[in-house]
Amino acid sequence: MSQGFYTAAQAMLIQQRRLNSTSNNLANVNTSGYKREEIIVSNFQQLLSYRLDKNGKHEIGSASQLQTVDEVLNFFEQANITATENPLDLAIAGDGFFQSGEPGNLVYTRNGSMSIDAQGYLTLSKSGRLRGADGPIYVGNSQFTVLSDGTVLSQKKEILGKIVLYSADDISGLMRTEDGSYRDVADSMQAIEGTVIQGHLERSNVDITTEMTRLIEIQRNFQSVANALKTIDQLNAKTVSEIGRL
Repeated sequence: MSQGFYTAAQAMLIQQRRLNSTSNNLANVNTSGYKREEIIVSNFQQLLSYRLDKNGKHEIGSASQLQTVDEVLNFFEQANITATENPLDLAIAGDGFFQSGEPGNLVYTRNGSMSIDAQGYLTLSKSGRLRGADGPIYVGNSQFTVLSDGTVLSQKKEILGKIVLYSADDISGLMRTEDGSYRDVADSMQAIEGTVIQGHLERSNVDITTEMTRLIEIQRNFQSVANALKTIDQLNAKTVSEIGRL
């Protein structure tokens, strides 16, 4: 009976993790460059089942008493790119991530909603200055132009720097941070050739209908497991009471 209690409790924890992930997707449906995530569940502790009869003990298959969160997958497919007419908005068409921060604390993002800090450098929200081929890119004001290859020109057509995009053969090694950007824990990101579009933003790739459907499914699963847990608890209480009468 106690095994059933632990199995149900573990299932509740998994549904809680799925609920948190889906809620995070829904909360960022309007966040530029956000990439949806999904919890992958796998079996844990496979056990062999046997049948005992007059001919002895025979294996009839395997079963898993518990499940666990195997990994959190991020889906990086391209989302819609929309025009904003704001020169501080940049979108990436195709592969690649913007790099920001300082050496030793670099992060990567598809969110190209920029600002200009007090010193005149292009800055990404919460993650620091946008990094180019020669370090942070100084623009001074919003009167600048970004060519499709990432070259940044002043109003006088002087080259201010070049935005460098980064990617890897396998970007599953990227770990999401609390602000939605990513860290290269596998140390695999390399500079690539890409396309930057000024005055545009890439939207989130979250499909609200899919996430709402998943949310309803998770809530029903959670309720079912909670009811099972309650039943097991009642059976345990009854068993203890019956034993006490012996």
